[in-house]
Amino acid sequence: MDSKKKIEVVYDYIIECLTLDQLKENLNQNEEIGISAYDIEMALGIKRNNGSTLLNALNAENKLIKIKGKPVRFVPTSILALILNTLTIKSSYQLDELRQHMSIVIQQIDPFDTLIGSQASLKAPINQAKAAIIYPPNGLHTLLLGPSGVGKTTFAQCMHSFALQEKNRTVEELPFIHFN
Repeated sequence: MDSKKKIEVVYDYIIECLTLDQLKENLNQNEEIGISAYDIEMALGIKRNNGSTLLNALNAENKLIKIKGKPVRFVPTSILALILNTLTIKSSYQLDELRQHMSIVIQQIDPFDTLIGSQASLKAPINQAKAAIIYPPNGLHTLLLGPSGVGKTTFAQCMHSFALQEKNRTVEELPFIHFN
């Protein structure tokens, strides 16, 4: 396999392995973030030093972000841009710097924003769910109804994530809920 094909195989593997949710979960669990040359060797059978060269080439092409540490790890630029909510990203970060920056940004993301229709057709149900969650003193019981496959479980997971975020806020920081 020539080097052009290898670099594509490595990049495809990283994109397949590192999803936005996986990266957030690793961050929340204080686990390793990203893929190392050793991971490439184990998964793809490419020698570690060759894997390192390919990873650095992808970093030079701005497809991957280098996370300095032992071992050096890499994260897709596209996913990091989504997490950091910015288009300007450095080509490399220290692990502690990245963890701190990512944890601040992730805590600010509204879980309901991940739903299709959150700004349109689901706006009223989302506002009702948020109001039920923050209703004093411990929220309101909620029953989600609908046919199979419409997203009740996904909506419930967003409600749960939102509730966990709100639990960490003070009363003064709670968002004002608008009903139409």
